[in-house]
Amino acid sequence: VQIRKKGLRDAGATLAPEAAHHLAIGSETLALRMQRTCSNAQQLAEFLAAHPKVKRVYYPGLSTHPQYERARSLFCGNSGILSFELQDGIDCFDVLGKLEIVISSTNLGDNRTLAIPVAPTIYFEGGAERRASLGIGESLIRSSTGIEDPQDLLADFAKALGDCLRGPSPQTSPSNSQTATARRDSAHPAVEHIHRTQHISCKVSHCCNNEEI
Repeated sequence: VQIRKKGLRDAGATLAPEAAHHLAIGSETLALRMQRTCSNAQQLAEFLAAHPKVKRVYYPGLSTHPQYERARSLFCGNSGILSFELQDGIDCFDVLGKLEIVISSTNLGDNRTLAIPVAPTIYFEGGAERRASLGIGESLIRSSTGIEDPQDLLADFAKALGDCLRGPSPQTSPSNSQTATARRDSAHPAVEHIHRTQHISCKVSHCCNNEEI
């Protein structure tokens, strides 16, 4: 029994035939999908970098990125993952809520473009002060670019950014800022989803460490 438990915990379960079939089918078109993903991400990064409501864009395919030359020498594409920070006073949830093609989700590598607010989800537990020390802005959005028509994708971001309003930038202490952020974001579906996922992961990890499964 212990051998089964530890094997399942450390190596994972045996893949079901149908799941293995889907993986095999998907791998046949992976190269084509990655080409489209990288191309879309490059176009999106260039569009966002030139937009007046975007403060900065983090993507190795941009010449402004500190690792641009290294990425160009090592990779044939620059991946589909990018992040961008909005100008002061623009609420990232306002932008995400106005996107129609892009989906608010924590996943990566989907055929559809996914976006998530970074501060109130992935780095929420670290607190505002810790995020600031890591250079993670409160308006930072991470995007996993899909294979949609690039013009449709750019038009979706253009509309969302064009419709969002820039409000005043409140001057608050890190502790007050963290409290306000938590209160504002607690009801957002993406935040609820990732917090619930993190809670389940912690419980599973605790059970595994105590050999209960």
